[in-house]
Amino acid sequence: MSAHAPYYNLVRTELFSFFSEPIETVLEFGCGSGATLVALREKGLAKKAVGVEIHPPSFERAKKVLDKAYLIDLDNDKLTLKKASFDAILFPDVLEHLRDPWAILARSHELLKPDGFVIVSVPNIRHYTVLFALLRGRWDYTNEGIMDKTHLRFFTKETMSEALSDAGFEVVEIKANGGFLPGWKGVLNALSGNRIRPWFESQYILKARKK
Repeated sequence: MSAHAPYYNLVRTELFSFFSEPIETVLEFGCGSGATLVALREKGLAKKAVGVEIHPPSFERAKKVLDKAYLIDLDNDKLTLKKASFDAILFPDVLEHLRDPWAILARSHELLKPDGFVIVSVPNIRHYTVLFALLRGRWDYTNEGIMDKTHLRFFTKETMSEALSDAGFEVVEIKANGGFLPGWKGVLNALSGNRIRPWFESQYILKARKK
């Protein structure tokens, strides 16, 4: 696991600001070794932390530090978690790796309590690096980043919002990573009516509540 240790042990602190108040139980899909959930619990943002992970070594670590952990392949295993049992569900850069992320979102809607919410982060396929490559006739996969070779699905801010809506959610907050446009880029963006900024936003984080 050493080659992947930084990824599986990463604490996704950028998700914390989406918790407007402490909750009782949080579920994270793709929890890795459980680092993000442990940090949420230590900060008092969640009392009970439950994780789902596909990577066996990370699962073994997660089950030692979380209240509950499950070794589940979301593409092939049945998700038997209890309905209406979670206040929040996290999908930190998970959905783009799944064959049917829309089905998992619909299932997560059932797992949430009536006032529950999801937090989803996805890479932005509209990024200028992808667009410029397409103009050159290229669609090349890489070992990491937006064009990671393990990505099966691709989203923009708009299509991810639509996927959440179709699953029964209402998007209440969106934040972008990237999109800082200094110098001439900012001038060009202003002249375009802010149409260029999405090309420089590498990732979106969306919070959505049950309708």
